[in-house]
Amino acid sequence: MKYVVFDFDGTLADSLPLVINIAEEVLGVKITDKEIEHYRNLTARQVLKIAKIPLWRVPSLLVKGRPIMSKRLHEVKIFEGLADVIKDLNANGHSLYVVSSNSAGIINGFLAQQGIKQYFTSIYGNVGLFSKAQAIKKVMKREGFTLKNAIYIGDEVRDIEAATKINMPIISVTWGYNGEKILASYKPTYLVRKPKEISKIVNG
Repeated sequence: MKYVVFDFDGTLADSLPLVINIAEEVLGVKITDKEIEHYRNLTARQVLKIAKIPLWRVPSLLVKGRPIMSKRLHEVKIFEGLADVIKDLNANGHSLYVVSSNSAGIINGFLAQQGIKQYFTSIYGNVGLFSKAQAIKKVMKREGFTLKNAIYIGDEVRDIEAATKINMPIISVTWGYNGEKILASYKPTYLVRKPKEISKIVNG
């Protein structure tokens, strides 16, 4: 059995279009498709710097954005093929978790909406944007598992950095917030382009 820790936004939830829309509303800006593609191959810190958003302002922006996301959660879909992967991992006896900077309420609402909430052991939300390594360590301690049989799945450079920091293997997915080019440059343990590849890695 493996303990599989999923990121949420961009990994399970195809939330980028809605997040961009909310960012435009909250910040009062217009973000072009060209800018989005450029941002996908930058780190989160680089994006914040370009947008001239200081780190201290991020929590307040999240507080403003989450109620909007909650109301429009029906617009967010799971990436095609991932629901089957979740069911397959559960059927093969693996314990599934979510650790995310998004709120637990939004995550639980989304998983229920997609009919897959019952396959997850625990949900951990409201994790700091750049403190996932510590959060995952706390989850492991609380849930009683170690790095020996654990793997992390995420879509951003900061996920790779968090996993690397605690020596945890990571599957980086190319369909999320960060693009394949920048993900590959940070050398994740695995880099996958299709959800079904996750099953092969974890079950293998």
